Amino acid sequence: MTALSVFELNQTKNKLKKDDNMLKAICAVLLSAVVISSLAGCNTVRGFGEDVQAVGGAIKRV
Repeated sequence: MTALSVFELNQTKNKLKKDDNMLKAICAVLLSAVVISSLAGCNTVRGFGEDVQAVGGAIKRV
């Protein structure tokens, strides 16, 4: 294996690590947005219970 090919392999490995880190960051942001939206949608425990009941009723009707 030549020095050039080792250098190219290291560059490729570094790029894949950067891509993996970016994917993890995007997933973390999306997950945070979903959690925040869920919490904003039902501000209280009662509201959450009503939401769960509504979903259960909708599933029962189908």
